[in-house]
Amino acid sequence: MNIAFYIPVLNVGGAEKVVINLLNSISLRQLDKLSLITDKDNSSWLKELSPDIDIVHLSANKNSLQRLNSLRRIVKENKFDIVVSHLTHSNIHCLLLRLVLNFRLLIVEHSITSEYLRSLGAITNMIKSTLVKSLFGLADKIVCVSQSTQIDLIKNFNINASKCEIIFNPMNFDEISALSKIPIPQDVKEFIGARDILVSVGRVEKVKNHASLVYNLKNLLSDRNYVLLIVGDGTERVSVQKVINELNLTNNVLMIGFDSNPYRYIASSKCLLHASSFEGFGLVLLEAIYLQTAVVTKNFTAAFEVLDNGRLGVIIDDLTGFDKAVTTIFENFSAVDQVNNSKVVQNHYNAQIIADQYLNLCYDVSNNRQQ
Repeated sequence: MNIAFYIPVLNVGGAEKVVINLLNSISLRQLDKLSLITDKDNSSWLKELSPDIDIVHLSANKNSLQRLNSLRRIVKENKFDIVVSHLTHSNIHCLLLRLVLNFRLLIVEHSITSEYLRSLGAITNMIKSTLVKSLFGLADKIVCVSQSTQIDLIKNFNINASKCEIIFNPMNFDEISALSKIPIPQDVKEFIGARDILVSVGRVEKVKNHASLVYNLKNLLSDRNYVLLIVGDGTERVSVQKVINELNLTNNVLMIGFDSNPYRYIASSKCLLHASSFEGFGLVLLEAIYLQTAVVTKNFTAAFEVLDNGRLGVIIDDLTGFDKAVTTIFENFSAVDQVNNSKVVQNHYNAQIIADQYLNLCYDVSNNRQQ
């Protein structure tokens, strides 16, 4: 089978990490051909992919019509058996192409679609919501990364449940374990000193609420022996640093910036803090649990699903609850609990098993279209 994954840029992000894990796991199955359609020039994570995966360049800097035309040419020339598209805007592009070109298509929704579109502003939300309602039914199948994602599509976009398939995000445990053992940079070690580490990992964007997280931890960070490391980069970095400066927390909070190995910080931390307004899945929470690091998260849509109704971590309703949650979580989760929780994650999110689920779905779609 000749399968192509499509994601505009393979850079920092949970969906991008999922694509890497899936492609590397599927490549072990020795298909006729496995390709990734992405922007070679602006994708910093291509080195993470198996050399067996063919990279097909599509510039992400083109306007929508130019990109759509380039994508049409690529799909037509390569004669893929099936295209697996990731992220809402990419899915819309592929579905528009489906109006003029006959090819098999799986689309993967990584977020709570309605919440993601609302975050883009009123006009964009209106346009893209209309496109989702009118186009998503054209996909052969829609892969939802959580039950919450599927419920959102059915409830808010009138998507037929029979179109949807829930497949959880995969995790490469061997890679995570190996990377977690790499030492933290010396300058970061010197900043930490003998203090305990709290860590937040993710894009530094408004929806991730890093500034509010810092503000609501100001008393804890000022009065106790903790430091907060923020691992990630984005458009809000300057604004978050400004809050850190204004609260006189420059000796307590360090913005690491982008690091392709966040696992070494997570593994060294007492607790991972997640303040995002919404997530379709929340992969970093499971990565922390696998590394036996405690987790406190704001109650995003899929939080209870990912954390097994709070059995795997603490879920708070409001950002103001982070301070109290950090001081009490270690009473609720012992070292034995963390080991057991890590085993639960390993059993549910094995990359090889989930890659096989994707492959089986691709074969099912291909066979159904041929009948």
